Formats: sequence, C-alpha cells, structure tokens
Amino acid sequence: MKSAEMLMLAAERLVDIAQCQPEVKTNERLLLYRRRRKLTAKQVYDATGIGANRLSALESGKSEVTAPEVRLLAEAYWRAETDLLDVDDRERLYLEVEDE
Repeated sequence: MKSAEMLMLAAERLVDIAQCQPEVKTNERLLLYRRRRKLTAKQVYDATGIGANRLSALESGKSEVTAPEVRLLAEAYWRAETDLLDVDDRERLYLEVEDE
C-alpha cells in the first residue's frame, strides 16, 4: 500500500473517531475534515473567505472558532455544524448566539 493511501485511510479513521468521540477537540476536527475533503488552505479561502493564517490558527488550536466561521467551514466541508465542534465549543457558541 502506498504511503498516500495509508495516510488517507488514517484520516478517514480519524474522522470516524471524531464523529463518535466527544473528546476530539474542535481544532483537530477542523483539520481532519479539511484533509478528508483533500482541500488546501487556498481552496478553503476561495470557498469561505477564511485566510490561510486564520485557518492555521483554528486548526492548531491557537484561536477559537466563531459561529460565522463554523457555518462557512461546515458548508465547505459538507458537514453539519455540530460535527465540527467539540462539546465545549458547542456550548460556548450556543451561549454567544443566545446573547446576541
């Protein structure tokens, strides 16, 4: 099996884990779902307007994702918004939306 095929299988397995395990953090989910779609940062930018530096900050866990970013990324990754968020971020974003 080629290394690219092995990486793809590993990424698919991690996505399945992210869907089932709430302890998988939001930043890890964002990276996994982007890799699953085989999207570059440039392609994400073209689809969402989220720049490469911001995307890197989100995927590395250096920044918290906002509700508008979740909507854009979920659409680009063909996922439900809740698939992209861990339990803590679901609660945080829900409270932010309620306060508006």
